[in-house]
Amino acid sequence: YIVKSDYQSMSIRVRSCLESIRERLSCAPPGQGRYCTVKILDTVRHIPLEEILFLEAIGHRHTLQLHMDREVLEFNSSLDHFEKDGAFWRCHRSFLVNRTRIRAVHLKEQTVELDNHAICLLSRREKANYTASMARQ
Repeated sequence: YIVKSDYQSMSIRVRSCLESIRERLSCAPPGQGRYCTVKILDTVRHIPLEEILFLEAIGHRHTLQLHMDREVLEFNSSLDHFEKDGAFWRCHRSFLVNRTRIRAVHLKEQTVELDNHAICLLSRREKANYTASMARQ
């Protein structure tokens, strides 16, 4: 709570609050970074991005499966919603993979292998984009 009557004391309090925020952010333990928020029925879950392997679209009814190390969640949403973040790569029209969890891209088999050995499909178009981006590097 900041009293706004005295400008100098208000300025000191604001600086103190900002310094407190900076300290909390710099000392945040692992897993306290970016989150993915998912609504499943009447429950909202905040899942750390580093726990997410990939998202998979199931059928034509906007059903997604969110694959994690120890759990798979199913809910209604679209891949487009999660693609905007930039943390995920759309390797196929049915898959979004966590960029930090990719172990290998197998061009010949047209698959993406994740660090837990899970396999996702790689579309021909994304294969071409991937090889073009690798050629530029």
